[in-house]
Amino acid sequence: MPGLRSIRPHIHRMVGRFYLGFVAVGSVSGLVFGMYTESYVRQMTFLTLVALWLFTGWRGYSAARRRQFGTHGAWMIRNYALTLVAATTRLVTPICILVYIAGHRNEPFQGVPVILDHV
Repeated sequence: MPGLRSIRPHIHRMVGRFYLGFVAVGSVSGLVFGMYTESYVRQMTFLTLVALWLFTGWRGYSAARRRQFGTHGAWMIRNYALTLVAATTRLVTPICILVYIAGHRNEPFQGVPVILDHV
């Protein structure tokens, strides 16, 4: 919203700080969830997403503090894209399941088998 940013920059800063605060809360909950999930792949996925989410948020915030607003915008777009990963996954997964079921009509849907790694 470039108009809001140029007319009322204090609102832009306030919304940005709230957003980054929610990113921090989401990162902590993602870290906890990632540490207690049973699948190694899910653990690495959550922990990588948390690390990237925090890293891009910090880079965006620190660029704004240095008044490098072009760099700030680029890092915040990256951060917002990472924010949309969870929402996109929740939309795409049911579609993938429906496509799978449509391609395997004569077979019962049994889900994905769990592979336990016992080292």
